[in-house]
This record gives sequence, C-alpha cells and structure tokens, in this order.
Amino acid sequence: METGYTQSDVYGMKSKGKTKMTNVKRKKKNVFIGIWDYIEPDLTPNTEGNRVLIKKLCVGPVETWEWGIDSDNKLYVDYKWLENDFFEDESFHEEMSLVEMIERLKAQAKFFADKGHPDWAEMYDNLSKELPEILKEKTEIE
Repeated sequence: METGYTQSDVYGMKSKGKTKMTNVKRKKKNVFIGIWDYIEPDLTPNTEGNRVLIKKLCVGPVETWEWGIDSDNKLYVDYKWLENDFFEDESFHEEMSLVEMIERLKAQAKFFADKGHPDWAEMYDNLSKELPEILKEKTEIE
C-alpha cells in the first residue's frame, strides 16, 4: 500500500505536514509526532507486571514517559532520563489517582485528535471511560 511516506518518514521525520502510524520493525503499533514515538497501550502485564496505558519515547534527548497500572493495581507515572548522567536525578516514579489518570488519558485523546489521528484519539477516549472497570476487573481476579 502506497502511503506517500519515505523510509526516513517512518523513523520519525514529518512529511506532508502529518504523522503516521507504522508497524516498521516493531511488534507494537506506534506513531511518531515530532521527536516523540508514541506506543500503543498494552493491557497485558509486562515483565514487571505493569500494564502500560501511555508510553512515549524520545531519541534526542533519550528519555521515556510511561503511565500505567502497576503489578499492585496502582496507577503510576514513570519518567526516565537516559541520555547521560546530567539529568539522571530528574527521573521519577510516582503514584497517581484515578481522576488524574483519567484526565491524562483524556488529554492524550485530545492531543491525538488535534494531531490528525482520530483512531488514536478514540482509543484513548475509550480507555479513559473503561479505566475504572479495568481496575475493578483486576481486583476481582485476585
């Protein structure tokens, strides 16, 4: 399928004033906007037991942001500076309230809608509505 994007576009460069969703050399769907690579939510626990709701990576400078549900079913935000040791003390991991996470998910939905990604906007909007039930399901399983 011809998208009109070059190989360099796939790795984060803008083309035609829009960004795009790709699957190139990744198992997860992602979308590049500016210098950020946004990774699709994954409700399957990772090796640490976390379910990642929002994840974005930057390659210049190298840093990551992640919002999710930890192995204890608590909501969190995690920031890591990976570029060098100049700002390594800025890295943090904090718990969030349900209200804060829902607001973050709604902001993410608006962000993607404003950037021309209605499918991603819908995904985050739905997640913001379903989050209380997702948290409840995990608690009932235990």
